[in-house]
Amino acid sequence: MRTKQIDEPRARGRNAGPRSHLVLFDNGFRPLFLMSGLWAMVGVGLWTASLATGWFPEIAAYDGLTWHIHEMLFGFGGAAIGGFLLTAVPNWTGGPPVAGGRLMILVAAWLLARVVALTGGPLPPVVLVLGDNLYFILLFAMTTREIWIGKSKRNYPVALLLGLLTAANILFHAEALGLGADLEETVRGGVVHPPLLLIAVIGGRICPTFTANWMKRQGLAPLPIPFNRFDALTILVLVIAIVSALATDYGIAASYLLAGAGGLHLIRLFRWRGFKTFGNPIVFVLHLGYGWLGFGYLLLGLSGLSVGLKPAEAVHALTAGAMGVTILGVMTRATLGHTGREIKADIPTVWAYGLVAAAAVFRVLTPLLPMDSTEGYGLSAVFWIVGFGLFLRVYAPMLLAGRNP
Repeated sequence: MRTKQIDEPRARGRNAGPRSHLVLFDNGFRPLFLMSGLWAMVGVGLWTASLATGWFPEIAAYDGLTWHIHEMLFGFGGAAIGGFLLTAVPNWTGGPPVAGGRLMILVAAWLLARVVALTGGPLPPVVLVLGDNLYFILLFAMTTREIWIGKSKRNYPVALLLGLLTAANILFHAEALGLGADLEETVRGGVVHPPLLLIAVIGGRICPTFTANWMKRQGLAPLPIPFNRFDALTILVLVIAIVSALATDYGIAASYLLAGAGGLHLIRLFRWRGFKTFGNPIVFVLHLGYGWLGFGYLLLGLSGLSVGLKPAEAVHALTAGAMGVTILGVMTRATLGHTGREIKADIPTVWAYGLVAAAAVFRVLTPLLPMDSTEGYGLSAVFWIVGFGLFLRVYAPMLLAGRNP
């Protein structure tokens, strides 16, 4: 039996939950994708302004750089991950979606976390940690419960990775709890990996599946190679590389493993025949995002060997590149599918894809370009903000309106 994907809405049957009176809270993708797009713009905009002026709110819970790292991973990324999982899990398990009051509470928790991060400096550390982590704790509980009740064993790794993301956000506040700067630095180096592992696992499902479905309709062959031992090995090597990097502070052996893992993911991507989908942007963008994943880990490994770019640029290949492009691609596709529209990227959507991808390119490659770093990073920020602005211009009305008949 074919497994339903995120852009294929589950029919409402005996397990379907009650509809909310507010369309916005009928399904998790609506408010959370909307907030992810908004925070992509606000987060980068505020950080760029602080770099240009040297100002950052003194009442903030973190310094400017720490706030930027935290809010792009756990604010922007956290909302997108939540929207995806709350929409996909009912399709995986056959259970009801999180909607109505429960979803309103989850959204309120995400908003509380943003307020706490930006204005929570005077708060006691325990209040800061609880306020900032309530969203992930609730999301983990809701998602894991549905996967467990639905006996969806195939998705236990997804629940585990969400648990790791929740733990990473808790540990991010280690310095505020007085556990020492060394631990805080180690955690800061590791928090980027759980969302990337989610891309490796879930992207490894949806990318070849959507590609195969489109290629079949076009009469193209050969189709993407289905998941096999090579895919499992690729993910295992990445996990070993990450564990080794965190245990040895990105030592020589770990750097070789990271570079090797990046190369394996690029080979995995090639096996999915993404080059055949260039004429269908809403499929191709998923390959582009996954390509950034392999390229980013390759760069991260090489940077540890003092080859190529610095670690900061490699990390942005993974965050602005892999996370940014993949999140945008998934949010556009899922919104179209779950609001009853044709799953096809219009011209503004294609521009949004291109702008966010260009933002990643300029952020990563500016040190190699014949321009001042301030100009390069500024262009990256402008491309990113305009790209997600286009996403909101096109998709916010869909997220706020009812489903097409």
